[in-house]
Parts: sequence; structure tokens; C-alpha cells
Amino acid sequence: MHNIKEIFILGCFILYNISLLFISFYCLNQLVLLWHYLFKKEKTSSALINDKLPYVTIQLPIYNEGELVVGLLKSITTLDYPKELLQIQILDDSTDNTLEFSEALLRQYKTAGFDIALHHRTDRTGYKAGALKAVMPLAKGSLIAIFDADFRPNTDFLKVNIPFFNAPDIGVVQTKWGHINYDYSLLTKLQAFQLDIHFGIEQKGREKGGHFLQFNGTCGIWRKSCIIDAGGWEGDTLTEDLDLSYRAQLKGWKIHFNENHTVPGLLPYNIKSLKSQQFRWMKGGAQNAIKHCKKILKSPISFKHKYFCIHHLSGSFVFIAVVLAAITSLPLSIFKDLLPVNFDYGAIFLTPLISIILIYFIGNKNKIKIHVFVLRFFQFLSMSMGISLYNSKGILEAIMGKKSAFIKTDKEVSNANKNKTPWFALLELTFGLYFCYGVYHSFTEGNIFLITYFSLLAVGFISISTYSLQYKKQKRRLFDK
Repeated sequence: MHNIKEIFILGCFILYNISLLFISFYCLNQLVLLWHYLFKKEKTSSALINDKLPYVTIQLPIYNEGELVVGLLKSITTLDYPKELLQIQILDDSTDNTLEFSEALLRQYKTAGFDIALHHRTDRTGYKAGALKAVMPLAKGSLIAIFDADFRPNTDFLKVNIPFFNAPDIGVVQTKWGHINYDYSLLTKLQAFQLDIHFGIEQKGREKGGHFLQFNGTCGIWRKSCIIDAGGWEGDTLTEDLDLSYRAQLKGWKIHFNENHTVPGLLPYNIKSLKSQQFRWMKGGAQNAIKHCKKILKSPISFKHKYFCIHHLSGSFVFIAVVLAAITSLPLSIFKDLLPVNFDYGAIFLTPLISIILIYFIGNKNKIKIHVFVLRFFQFLSMSMGISLYNSKGILEAIMGKKSAFIKTDKEVSNANKNKTPWFALLELTFGLYFCYGVYHSFTEGNIFLITYFSLLAVGFISISTYSLQYKKQKRRLFDK
């Protein structure tokens, strides 16, 4: 029995250290992106636009969006761009009354003189990627702009971003996401806190460093020839945008991130929608890592760029490392006398954490005050820990090759309790109670570092579980028509 316990603790020790090393490398790689962001010069610039404006196709993939489609079409049809150079494709695969809105809007804007068409599929093969692929042969424009239903481009979107395509190797221009409902709740504020780092330091840091970045699925423009050259849209991953981005860049095309242009959109209002979105992003990222890493290693790009490509694609795996480090840390703290080294050595991994604090501080310093930042960072850290288990589920499904449907992120608040199978929330609650014991044990030991660590874990898991179990929906109008 004694040997079994020693083997168990040794296994925990090995997993704990591997996990912390992975987390450390992840954090330090993010620090390199921050250095690129702050100190490297911009390589892409927009020349003056040619006198002859290009023909543009605007594609609007829609699925059960309700009245959101009304505001979307209003924004698209008020873009400051010649009507005769615009083609609008509504890709509506809806199974609810959204199709009625789309049909009414089609008649309205056709009457107003727009080149607009509605494409409805009853077979959702390939989901969003399948819808985009199906209409590609009908796209007239040399440039294709894509918007999801919950974003509202400003009138100058096309005229501001099209000039970047004067550079012949630019295949995509991606813009920054804004947050219409930022102040709705702590949940939306924490999402914005993280997304502003991605739509800033991460995207621009990758571009300035000459590394691969990504089209984010909406609020961007593709060169049609780039899509064709890269092999077109494919629906074999849950993040078709990341997939096509990498295939295009492996073909030599470049993506420009325009951080100076923001398109306002909605953040998920509730934990169910957030978990659904995170699950899709994490599983899709892992699927793309499996799909592309071998191609990247065989490609002619430099070792440095290969390294950052793999860091980018494997970023979602950090959540598995977070879960493993958390689970194993409690038995290691309890049975630390059986360890070959002093367990307090784990404090050295605070250095990478400091780098993340620095990144988030610089990314948010102009938006929130310092005392608000300190609280917000630890709230964000706790939430990230709490959602790590659900994200890990998606990553493990990708590794095992398990297929799942593309679940649209619901951007509404609801009346009916749809959480009919709360087993995963109960599992998260169990994890929360597990770490509550960690807080108690660390308190008896007088270990301030572990008290803080286990407290963040306990609060994160219990909060995510509680929000999930109490999930409710309430219909509300999100945008004025």
C-alpha cells in the first residue's frame, strides 16, 4: 500500500511539472508577442486607393438569428460604397422564423436597388464553412467581406480596409472586435478583458513578428483568389476560419490585422453561450493543430516561424495543463514529505505569471484604472481556471477524433431553463469543493501561496458551476432595428 501511494505521488509529481513547464512556455511565448507588439515596426501599410474601386461581395452566414438579421442588413446596406459595386449574399440555413425575416429583407432591399440574394440550405453539411463554400461560385466580387449577424460594421468599413489589398500578397484583412454590451455584467467585462488582448497584442504581435495569424470568422475581407488558391472553405474542423487562414498562409499569402478599425459586436450574455463558444474555439484549435502541424514542420518557412505556428495552434492545450497542474497540486501539498524536492519550488513558476500580468496590464491600461485592473485580472484568472475543465473536454474530443456539430453562439438572454443535463456543472462543482479542501489544508499549513492558488481555483469552478446550474434565458431586443 505504501508503494502504491509513492507511485501515485510520483505520477502526480511528473504530471505537475510537465504541466507547469507547458504553462511557462506558453506564457513566455506570449511575452515574445508583447515584445513584437511594442518594439517591432509595422510592415504593412495602406497605399492610396486606386481610382477604380473593386467589386465586393458581402457574405452574411446566418443560422437562427431572429431579429439580429434586421440590424445586420441595415448596417450592410448603409455602407459608404457604390451600390453598383456591391453584391450581398444572405446565407440563411435557419430552421426557425429567421428565414421569414430574411425573405422580407430580401424583398425590401431588392426594391431599393441592391444586388442581393438569399441562399437557403436544408442540409447543413459543413455548417458555416459549407454555406460559404456553396455560394463561392456565385460570388462576383474580387474581394469578399464576411459578417456574422451580431456585428455592425461602420459605414466606412470597406473604404478604410480595401486599400490594404493594393499589396499583391495580402490575402485577408481582419479588423478588431468592439463590445456593444461590455457593461452588461461581470461576465461580459471579463470576456472583453481577454478578447482585447487577442485583438491587439496577440494578432498585431504575430503580424509584426512575421508569424502566422488568423482571420477571426467575421469582420474581415478575403481576396477571392486567395480563398481559391488555398483550397476553399472546409468543414472538417469547428474553426473553419483558422483552418483556411493557415492553408492560405502556407501558400504564401499574408493576413493584415487592422487594429485601428473596430467593428462593434455582441459578447455572449450568459455562461451557457460562453462555454459553447469556448468549447468550439478550443476544440477547433486542437483540430487545426492536428491537421496542420505536420504540414508546418515540412514547409519551407523558418524554424522560428514554425515554432510560433505550433505555439499558436496548440494554445488551447494550455487548459489541459491548467487542469492537470491544479488536480495534482493538492495531493503533492498534502504528501510533500514524499517528494524528492521541497514542494515550495513551484513558486518559481510565478515568473511566467508575472509576464501574463504585464501583457494584460499593457493591453488594458488605457481602458481601466489600476485598482480596477488588479481586481479584474484575478477575476479573469479565476474564471479561466473555472472554465478550463469544459475547454479540456473539447480538446480531448479533438484528440480522440470525436466529431461534434457546429453550435452557434447564442447572443440573447433567455426565459426557459435549458440546462436539462447539468452533469458537467455538477462535476465542476465537485472540483470546486475539492479545491476548497485545498484552501483549508493550505491554511492549516500556513502556506499563503497555496491558499491564494486554491482559492482562485475554488472560486472559479464554483462560480462557473453555479452560473451553469442557474442558467436562464430572457428574450430581449439586442439592437434597434
